[in-house]
Amino acid sequence: GTIVPVVDMRLKLKLAKAEYDSFTVMIILNVDKRVVGIVVDSVSMPAVTARDLGGGVKRVTLSAGAVHEGLSVIFATGSAYRKLGLSDEDRLSGHGVSWCATCDGFFFREQVIAVVGGGDSAMEEASFLTKFADKVIVIHRKDSLRASKVMQDRAFANPKIEFVFNSEVVGIEGDAAVTGLRLRDTVTGAESDLAVTGLFIAIGADPRTHL
Repeated sequence: GTIVPVVDMRLKLKLAKAEYDSFTVMIILNVDKRVVGIVVDSVSMPAVTARDLGGGVKRVTLSAGAVHEGLSVIFATGSAYRKLGLSDEDRLSGHGVSWCATCDGFFFREQVIAVVGGGDSAMEEASFLTKFADKVIVIHRKDSLRASKVMQDRAFANPKIEFVFNSEVVGIEGDAAVTGLRLRDTVTGAESDLAVTGLFIAIGADPRTHL
């Protein structure tokens, strides 16, 4: 993530150091019940192997053996995009499979692409992608969307967005890049092929709380 220096009302938080590595320990100094500053000690070790969060002083042990101590430990591990769990999903990531329309939408100009999902995020992704693609096909496993009415109305009113309901993606086709999807009807079980050159997955994210 990004650490931003902030001077906020009465709390006057001073950022002593900010570097961007794979793991960050943030220690909040508390004197006389007043927050007087934040010291950020960034280390590039790849893994946390142990943690002791009991008592007044917290301890975090890294894989190289170093131990970092502080009065508070903030977990800022972010979240991970939820995947479909298909065998070709990771193989074709960056070759037609994406989880970020704003990152990759530009590469799909004048193409036919698909968005999987039925919530606000999926509708936002689909609407954004119409700036580039000729057609965006939204695939949802149920017969109605979960998105808010405002987001649904916006998507339904967009002539470049089509919807395929009661369908789930069970396969991603293509050798070097995505050439199509294999769909299964969630009501009848019948399978069909859908020719697209891109797949944007917008089915939510999971917090990285596995530490």
